[in-house]
Amino acid sequence: RIMASVVSLTRPMRRFKRGLCVHSAQDLRERVGLTKIGANITPEGLSLDAGKDLKDVVKNSDLGLLCLKAAGPPSQLRADLAELGKSAVADIHWMDRRASDWHMALRPLAATLLDMRSLESDEAVLGFGQAAFEARMDYIAVKPQDFEIVSEILSESYEKFMEESKEREGGGEDIEEVQSPYILLGCGSESEAQIVEDLLSKAAGVCLSGMDHPASMIEKAEFDNKIVIRDIDLGGSVEEATLTVQELKNVKQAIESSSTCDALLLSRDGSGSLSKMSMWTKEAVEAGKFADSQAELFWPKAPSTNVWINAGEHGMRNPVPELEVVARATVAVAGESAAAMILALTRSGNIAHILSKYRPGVPIVVFTDSSLVARRLSIRRGVYPIAIAKKDVNTISDYERPTEALSIAKELGWLHGGDKAVIVTAGEDLDPAITDESVSMRVVKMSDFEGPVFI
Repeated sequence: RIMASVVSLTRPMRRFKRGLCVHSAQDLRERVGLTKIGANITPEGLSLDAGKDLKDVVKNSDLGLLCLKAAGPPSQLRADLAELGKSAVADIHWMDRRASDWHMALRPLAATLLDMRSLESDEAVLGFGQAAFEARMDYIAVKPQDFEIVSEILSESYEKFMEESKEREGGGEDIEEVQSPYILLGCGSESEAQIVEDLLSKAAGVCLSGMDHPASMIEKAEFDNKIVIRDIDLGGSVEEATLTVQELKNVKQAIESSSTCDALLLSRDGSGSLSKMSMWTKEAVEAGKFADSQAELFWPKAPSTNVWINAGEHGMRNPVPELEVVARATVAVAGESAAAMILALTRSGNIAHILSKYRPGVPIVVFTDSSLVARRLSIRRGVYPIAIAKKDVNTISDYERPTEALSIAKELGWLHGGDKAVIVTAGEDLDPAITDESVSMRVVKMSDFEGPVFI
């Protein structure tokens, strides 16, 4: 039994047409997409739909990013932010085949972002920074000039929370699931571009708007595996429930020209109601899926092993972290073997971030035991995380976890008999004592009846 949010992903895959095999990865890209689509929501838009079920609106629009503009008193915004976060997840029921028990998992539908780039006063930045932490937002977008002050605000808020948690007796929130929101740097002018380049190593990523941005900054963001979001102003009115033909073309063109982009953040003029917004955003998401499915794939090629060894022996090449090497090889293997998906098992989410960096042409389905990690991964291009409760993960042996993950993917309709999948498992998932740098990769083929066959 699967909730409505994932039912749309279970349509039968087109396997054969006139004797020719239709690549299942192509079909899956048409249904889930790779580039994430986000939408700006104003506080006024939320208030207009106060009596509606926000969760249903979010599920129907199928967005990958929900962005709320910082406006009005911060105290009034806290409740809206908290409600937004609750609405961005869906329940999944999955069968533990060993014990024949049903369990609950969470699939984040969207990452949440508080846009603070338009704030002018330090007082407003302070108030909204604290509100974002208290509402457990995933990301904050700020002007590069405000980066230091926001970092300090979030650090102080986290320390205060930890102190209060220690004093609290029993119960309460899972401390492991509370972290400060990640900070994204806004960049909309040449003067900001230089500051962003200097601060990029400290931030989680960038929000690009307006001008043509320096190639050096984009290359640095890509090389450092930073999140890249592009603002796209569609120009139409948010009061219109559907997109015009030109707006749909703009979405497709933006995806085709943004190979380094994780998400497009769409805006239309006016506040509008969420019920109307969910209709035009759904059209935008479908346009994005189509553009992704038609895009040419450029799979990374792993360099010769002999070249790597020789370079290392002569001190000509700095060693590459193991996670980076295996992630690159995983994406290359997925392309060469015509795999339908990449499946990653991770606690920290680090390997999933790096897999997304290499822009595979197939979805990356991530299984983790942290809802926090899963939510923050949902903004990444091509990444579809699923959070399994820790108590359920602990009942599954290390050897059985990849098989169980494949079974869940098959139940969701993401894998079928005959499909191949590339599984990557970080050492941390086998034994917490093993360094996060230890990682393994293998190819499996799904059979119709007996489960996965490891190749």
